[in-house]
Amino acid sequence: MGWTTLWLCVLALPLTSAIQVKAKKARQSNHVNSICSTWGREHFKTFDGDVYQFPGTCEYNLASDCHSESYQEFSVHLKRNEATEAEGNPTVKHVVVTINDLVFHLTKTQVAVNGEIVTLPYYNGGVQLERNAVYTKLYSKVGLVVMWNGEDAVMVELDTEYTNRTCGLCGDFNGLPVHNEFVHNGRKVSPIEFGNRQKVHRPNEDCEDPYEEEEEDEPADVQPKEDTCKEFVSSTSSLFSLTSRLQYFTSLHSIDVFDCHMEPIKFRSGIILFVLQLNSEHLPRPLLLLLSQSFSPSLSSLHLLLLTFLLPILILSSSSTSTSSCSPSSPTPSLPPLPPLLPPPSPPSLPPPPPLPPPPPPPLPLLLSLLHHLLLSLLIHLYLLLILSSSSTSTSSCSPSSPTPSLPPLPPLLPPPSPPSLPPPPPLPPPPPPLPLLLSLLHHLLLSLLLLLSLLLHLFLLFLLLPPQHAQCDQLLRSPLWSSCGAVLNPEPYIQACVQDLCGCSNTSDSFCVCSTLAEYSRQCSHAGGQPPHWRTTAFCDKQCPFNMVYLESGSPCMDTCTHSDTSSLCEEHLMDGCFCPHGTVFDDISKRGCVTQDQCQCKHDKVYNSGEVFRQDREECVCHHGQWSCKSLPSPATCAVEEGSHVTTFDGKAFTFHGDCYYPLAKVESKDEASPKFTVLVQLVPCIRQKFDTCLKSVVVLLNNDRNNALVITADGKVSHNAQITLPYSTADISVFKPSSFHMMLQTSFGLQVQIQLVPIMWCRFIWC
Repeated sequence: MGWTTLWLCVLALPLTSAIQVKAKKARQSNHVNSICSTWGREHFKTFDGDVYQFPGTCEYNLASDCHSESYQEFSVHLKRNEATEAEGNPTVKHVVVTINDLVFHLTKTQVAVNGEIVTLPYYNGGVQLERNAVYTKLYSKVGLVVMWNGEDAVMVELDTEYTNRTCGLCGDFNGLPVHNEFVHNGRKVSPIEFGNRQKVHRPNEDCEDPYEEEEEDEPADVQPKEDTCKEFVSSTSSLFSLTSRLQYFTSLHSIDVFDCHMEPIKFRSGIILFVLQLNSEHLPRPLLLLLSQSFSPSLSSLHLLLLTFLLPILILSSSSTSTSSCSPSSPTPSLPPLPPLLPPPSPPSLPPPPPLPPPPPPPLPLLLSLLHHLLLSLLIHLYLLLILSSSSTSTSSCSPSSPTPSLPPLPPLLPPPSPPSLPPPPPLPPPPPPLPLLLSLLHHLLLSLLLLLSLLLHLFLLFLLLPPQHAQCDQLLRSPLWSSCGAVLNPEPYIQACVQDLCGCSNTSDSFCVCSTLAEYSRQCSHAGGQPPHWRTTAFCDKQCPFNMVYLESGSPCMDTCTHSDTSSLCEEHLMDGCFCPHGTVFDDISKRGCVTQDQCQCKHDKVYNSGEVFRQDREECVCHHGQWSCKSLPSPATCAVEEGSHVTTFDGKAFTFHGDCYYPLAKVESKDEASPKFTVLVQLVPCIRQKFDTCLKSVVVLLNNDRNNALVITADGKVSHNAQITLPYSTADISVFKPSSFHMMLQTSFGLQVQIQLVPIMWCRFIWC
């Protein structure tokens, strides 16, 4: 008997695939669960995963810290422009982020902080603001990240410390979809009403709210959703009227399983008991026996929802079979009243309620009517074959001569009302005789064929009921290209948003209408850890980038530049879409030339230096190499000086006084090879004329290459001779002599020797040797 239940589930699987969407929504435990976003014309996704549409163009509270009435740590507001036929999608006009005492007003062209326009990047008060080719990004140490692509998409990410503390279009961040946003205190709230509640009222702003459809006032004693779930799963609840039962059955599609804080076993039990209460009058006893045997805590929620959806079809099939023998002129028999399975709450003295007449069947179109009767006939045959299968399975182990065991009567699932005047229920009819082996094989073969035909018919019905836009969006987002995203995200909310885009699109190109939703699905896929494909082409949702950059769906937001070539390897942020440099290139953040190879990068120090150029400062020499300065320290020069004729300071810094009257070698360099320089510096000391006991410097002689025939002589009266008297300035291939002032003279050589001479009031010299 167990396999028949499994086949029943397989039979109705396609019809209930849409029901399962509610239970799957926003249950992915990944990074996306702390992100709220808005995109396109009117799409919003809350922190809890609900995707809804709100077309308001006023300024609205997107997300705020609402934990305390007296202090608000942050708030994010946005305002959209109205859509035009030329632009298509409405764009976000501005985003206003308030963090403590700082107010950031973001537009597409500029950013203002507390009313003053600032340049980006901007750092202040624990807030970092920066902008790349696509996004304006705000990071705050309070745990808030806001990203805006400058067009239609805004994304807000919060730390988990704000759980159940937020309000606005992003919801309350309590982890429960729908609850407190679209179902509040047991009352269903439309997305338009929910969005209008988040309007930010400005004194000089004249903006109309989107139209809300008026709804009938609901009773004041509407129970909260938790109480409704408890009443729904209770097996001892009071008897409901037929109308209430039908309302409960239709509300099955809108009850989120995760909002009922009950054990799964009790929830499944409540579904089975409720269905049996609703349909026990019209279901044959063998089918009730089948359902009672299927009443198991191990039965999954999917199977139970399938049974719940299948039972009304079986009831219709049984009712249509009972009336098929009536003639066209015979009146239609009325259905008997539904007997209660639980004792009614009224006293026994009150008369029973009058029977409810069946509602007239709605007229069906011809095609749907034919499909309806075909489906009913298939289900009738399937039901009969299931009975035969169960009887043959139960008697397959009996011998041919053994009598067929009779089934005991089905005990009631709940205590029925037992007035003394009512007769006992009739006994069950005996089971059919055992089937021969050949008939049993044919029966199983026919059963498999009917199951296959029913499955194909269900798929065909789904194809007829779904709009053509659904097939287009489903084909886009469920294609193998998006398999990595489907593993980390539920694509169904984005498929529904795509359908909304196509249905409300006034542009001639359908591809334009779905670009924003596909881009949002790609963004969330990257944040969740997936790898979105390169789905954009030049003819489909194309994106243009500045310079020679390329648009990628998933890349590191920390882009390598000439001055910081290893930024991407150190980045800890999530991947995102945007404009990036091609592989093997970096962005030139010095001359703003776009993407260049590393060896083309320039350097900057007061001015721009090309690769290979040298910059010297103090005793340091720097070379521009692939955008980076490569510097080395130069050796410190050695200095020797003769001051006032008799005071000498050596290269080692030793000072002493010497009185002489002759030529003395001050410094001499001998060459170790032909390439090294060699020279000798001689000084002439004589007694001073005016000061008899002092020594004065009379002349300085430099022997180039230690050659006495190649001598440069500088005297105290300012005369210079190089084997002959010369005039200044004077220069050769190796030396240069000039007077920077009337009191000073300078000698520079190509081999690192510098001589500084002061002529007034008395001659002194300083030798610098590098």
